[in-house]
Amino acid sequence: MLSDCGGFSVDELESVLKALAEHSSDEDAMANAADAAIEDYIENLSDELDSIDSIEELERHQQRVGDLVNNYGPPDTALRSSMKACFESRYESLSENEHRDDDYEGYGSRGNLEPQISNQQIRSMFGELS
Repeated sequence: MLSDCGGFSVDELESVLKALAEHSSDEDAMANAADAAIEDYIENLSDELDSIDSIEELERHQQRVGDLVNNYGPPDTALRSSMKACFESRYESLSENEHRDDDYEGYGSRGNLEPQISNQQIRSMFGELS
């Protein structure tokens, strides 16, 4: 049914879950559809998390997905563990990248802003040209 569509974004998932909750007259069918949509979303979560570029954005996304799973999702602890593992993996990756960026002092880096040549050396180079 819903899971056949696959590849929901968190915005689409939230819209579908809210619509199901508001308009479904059959609670069991709504719960099953919500569970299937959330399970499908969590199965593809790492792909969506790859597009997140900052820890702050990841934390907001984790809060949002966590709220959806808590409000609409199944009490499946394996599903929640899988979700947690995806977020932890992406957090570690982003942390490593931010740490690597902080340590970089190569070409174009602002790490060493002290002049490499003194003013006196510059004057002497230009003095030789005249």
